[in-house]
Amino acid sequence: MPAVRFAIGTRPELSERDAGVLADHLARGNMVAIRLAAKIRTHVAALPLPSVSGDIDLDHDELKEIAGLLARNPELLGRGYDRLRDEVLAALVRPAP
Repeated sequence: MPAVRFAIGTRPELSERDAGVLADHLARGNMVAIRLAAKIRTHVAALPLPSVSGDIDLDHDELKEIAGLLARNPELLGRGYDRLRDEVLAALVRPAP
């Protein structure tokens, strides 16, 4: 079961381990990235409580942070982050509702 599912596109998923690695990288960034890291960690820490449900919503700034992080860290790609990157990039070019 995935630890984290993001509320974009086809709802890309990360394992608990991969979500932790993403949060660790984000925690070294700016305030948007740090807040997103905390959001991911809070979600993972609450698992597997039945009260934890739903996907993690990402706003435009958070999408940009993930896209930038994955662009700067190509070593992450191929380790479960490819689908997340593809969905983040697609969400960034999609017009806002």
